[in-house]
Formats: sequence, C-alpha cells, structure tokens
Amino acid sequence: MLNIDDFSQRGKLPSVGQPVPFSTTDIQLFEGEPRIHDLRLAEVLGFERMRNIRQLVERHSKALEKFGDLFCCTVQQNTRGRPSQEYWLNEKQALYICTKSDLPTAVDVTVEMVEAFHAVKSGKPKGPTLPDFSNPADAARAWATQYEARVLAEKTKAEIGTRREATAMNTASQAVKRANKLELQLDQSQEYATIKRMTMLYHGQQFSWRELKHVSVETGKMPIDVFDANYGTVKAYHRDVWWETYALDIPETGRAA
Repeated sequence: MLNIDDFSQRGKLPSVGQPVPFSTTDIQLFEGEPRIHDLRLAEVLGFERMRNIRQLVERHSKALEKFGDLFCCTVQQNTRGRPSQEYWLNEKQALYICTKSDLPTAVDVTVEMVEAFHAVKSGKPKGPTLPDFSNPADAARAWATQYEARVLAEKTKAEIGTRREATAMNTASQAVKRANKLELQLDQSQEYATIKRMTMLYHGQQFSWRELKHVSVETGKMPIDVFDANYGTVKAYHRDVWWETYALDIPETGRAA
C-alpha cells in the first residue's frame, strides 16, 4: 500500500456532492496509471453512506494489492475530526470492488468503467462524444454498441444474485473475467503455495522446483499457475507435495502467491 499525501502534484480530489454521470474526467493519472477516487466510485455505485466503501477496500486490501499498488492518502477533514484514509483505485481494483459491493448498479457501473478506462488508455478526448448519425455506418455501429451493452447488462443482472464472483461478472468484461480468475486462485490458497511464499513463511529456507515437480508427477497432484507481480504467473504446489518433499505444511495464513 502506497501513501500519497501530496495530491497537489498528482491530481485534484473530486468533489462529492450532486451525482453526475460517470466519465473519463473522473479518472486521474498516478505515475502514468489511470485511477479513480474511492468516494467517486461509491457515488456512482449508489452507496447510502459513501465512506463505507473504504471499509470494503480495507477488508479486501490483500486481494486488491494483487492487482497493483493500493494508493492511499491520509486526509485531515477538520481540526477536531480524526484523519481518514482515502484510496485511488486502478481499473482492476475498481472492478473488483464493484463485484463485492452487492449493489444492483454494479453491472452498469462496471460497463461504464471499462469504457471510461479504455478511453483514457487509448488517448481519446475526455467527456462523451456523439457518433456522426448522418453516416449510416457510424449510426449502425453506435446502435449496435448500445444494444449489446444493454443486453450484456441485463443478462448479467439475471445471474448476479447467485454467481456474482465468477460466472455473472465474467460476461461484463474481460477485465472482470481476469479478476474472478484470480479470486478462484485465492480460494485455493490453503491448498497450494508457491516457492516464494513458502520461503517467506519458513524464514528464507530454500526449495527446489525440480524436486517439487518430480513429487507432483509421482502423486498426480500437478501444480497450478497463479498470478505474480514480477513474472506474470508462477507455479504453486499442492499441500501434499510440500509435505511429501519437505515435511512442511502450508500455514493457514499462507496464500498461493
């Protein structure tokens, strides 16, 4: 988690008042990466108490850090009140929070955010732009895009109640699909662990991937690929393989990362 107290050099905090439509103007660049302010995300999602989104962020901070640095800032609202933590979320972090919000607006906001972040990354002008409706081809494309987005949102709404984390949000965007894939890997964290994680948990002890691979083949419990910030993906080995090879168990606090 990165503490970024000097916002004067990074971007202007959005004012939270009357709700306005979500657009690329809500996104600020931090060290070249587009991010959205936590309260702005809470506003478009429709949180009754917008600051409750920070409790959601803090509760899932470990998972959010898998998507990149979690930028935060300590802000003193007034001379008497206690300082609070504000967060700036990147695209994957914001999408992950949408899936965890349990709000009926989550699907529509997810679609809007994917489009807005894409616009910022591709260098398109900020704010909404209208197609040239005098051109039949442009008008047809605009209609098809709007229709597909609405069909996608309605289809996802029908599924979101029971299969929110994996299947439902997969249909919303490829970005959410990657988030759900990571969440499934995190659910397996008690059964699998990478060499890097076990080295940290066992105070620098060294392990051989060749030996772990050999035992994996012998036991029929093959390693899985998990996300790694440095290498993209690395191998995580099953609990039984660690025990058979080194007589070590994966502690309950361990994660396959």
